[in-house]
Amino acid sequence: KSQFDQACVHYTNAIRDDRTVHGYVLYSNRSAAHVALGKYAKGLEDADRSLALKPGWWRARLRRGSALRYLHRFWSAHFRCS
Repeated sequence: KSQFDQACVHYTNAIRDDRTVHGYVLYSNRSAAHVALGKYAKGLEDADRSLALKPGWWRARLRRGSALRYLHRFWSAHFRCS
């Protein structure tokens, strides 16, 4: 397994067990790991989950833009991340 596969497993476990208000960070970090693995749709889902928990958070917006770019959804990337 790659380090990004392992990261996805660890972030998934952390999200499941999270008892804090910082779940948005975990979703954002897992989003980055998914994108690094080429799982762009999953990366977009996690970026959106992060933003649902903390709207406007810059890092999740960046993750969303990255996933949309790899999905060739350039128009959405421009307007959903600006």
